[in-house]
Amino acid sequence: MTKNIRRMPRKIERKEIWVDEGLLSEKYRHGNNLVEYGPFYSNKDPSEIPEGDPKKFLRPYNRYICFSGLYTTLKKYENNVDNRPNRLYYRLRVRKDTIGNLTPEERVRWIQLAKGHKMLPEYVDENAISDSKLESDKPDNLYEDIGTTIAQGAIVLDITDITVAQTYLYLSTFRLIREDPGVPKCTIHLVDDCGMNFYAAYVYATKVAMGCTGHHIISLQRTYGSRYDKELRAPLGLMIGIHRFVDEPKKYDKRTLFSTNYGFECNATIGKISNIETELSFQELFDEDVIEAVMAKTDKESQKYLDTYLEKKDHIVYTEAKENAKCNSSAGA
Repeated sequence: MTKNIRRMPRKIERKEIWVDEGLLSEKYRHGNNLVEYGPFYSNKDPSEIPEGDPKKFLRPYNRYICFSGLYTTLKKYENNVDNRPNRLYYRLRVRKDTIGNLTPEERVRWIQLAKGHKMLPEYVDENAISDSKLESDKPDNLYEDIGTTIAQGAIVLDITDITVAQTYLYLSTFRLIREDPGVPKCTIHLVDDCGMNFYAAYVYATKVAMGCTGHHIISLQRTYGSRYDKELRAPLGLMIGIHRFVDEPKKYDKRTLFSTNYGFECNATIGKISNIETELSFQELFDEDVIEAVMAKTDKESQKYLDTYLEKKDHIVYTEAKENAKCNSSAGA
């Protein structure tokens, strides 16, 4: 009688994916905090940005360090449906002294990627921000000195049918351009040059470049004093959580902007979506089964793909990547 002998997989040879370790580094710092925003009503498409002084059309105009006052501003319309605003305006200014500022091309690419992966609405203009030094900008006592602005722009969100956490996701995705440009800069490199899955790249870039999570959609940041190396590991569960949340935001957050008087809870919501606790290193994030795990709709499916990867992991042998040997993988979906 012949016994069924489980065959161990043969050696799996793979080329390492090259990454620019000068770009993925610990050099990035959180920029200063400033947001200008406010609700208003309009019959126009949200892609049309109002011109002129926002103080004259917002109800009210807010200039502060964060969006913490938004839900209390809108809560007063809970029982005043006829007078509710249906748009949210957000103007962003890019400071010249922020470490890792995006180039004009990177700003466009970041918005393209965010729209393509449901982290910004489709109607947001990829050219929303343009170079513009405001010599006459009034400081208003909020960290903004005259002449510090090198670019500016605005977006408008349609808030008629949007959850609280989803609103924060959109605002924070755009705000990264000012406050933490290292995250979009590294994400762009990982997706476009290395071929990494976008959601994996976003989380990995966060672990590399984010120094403060106070204004982020996930509770993850660079470890204090750490330096980047290719063994840096990032949580698979957050990659899964972001993908599932943007795919079905109302499944995970049923609150509306006009009936909430407490926090956005975006990072708490995303953090609870998946129970998978595995952390993976840079090269592991390109494995086809790991990518399937990120994109799966349930933890049962994600765990199945993860187990498949873990079973073959010890049999994978990498050959060292040559400098500038960029990957042409399609994993950046």
